[in-house]
Amino acid sequence: MPSKSELPTSVPSSIDLALTDMDGATLDLASDLASGRPVVLVFWQTWCGSCRAEAPELVRAVERLGERAHFVGVIPGPDGLVDDDEVRATALDWKLPYAQVRDRENALTGGLGVEGTPTIIVIGPDRSVRYRGHRLPSDWDSLLR
Repeated sequence: MPSKSELPTSVPSSIDLALTDMDGATLDLASDLASGRPVVLVFWQTWCGSCRAEAPELVRAVERLGERAHFVGVIPGPDGLVDDDEVRATALDWKLPYAQVRDRENALTGGLGVEGTPTIIVIGPDRSVRYRGHRLPSDWDSLLR
């Protein structure tokens, strides 16, 4: 596990922020950032008990803050380890109100130093990592300025 000082403090330029969600829609997160809108990446798995426990609080945060930031769920792992139908069913069951992206090759996961789920990463318009944690931030308002 990388030490805290080894974790990326910004999104590496090698990471493509043009993503395709599980419904086939293109998410241009670079454009969001360029327009001043932060991005919140929520790394999770269907089997993650802590992810399930945080889901209701996360849904409330999205309802309150969704206009101020672009929330995106990220499910790491290749097809052999992650079942798309199970991801869709779980996202529906947990009432997750934002797009879900499969990170099949772990480009986002590895590039941002994500070691487990849940992990929340808030990216500022300058591509800086404003927050990284396994729990939801306590002060969303300061992170989304």
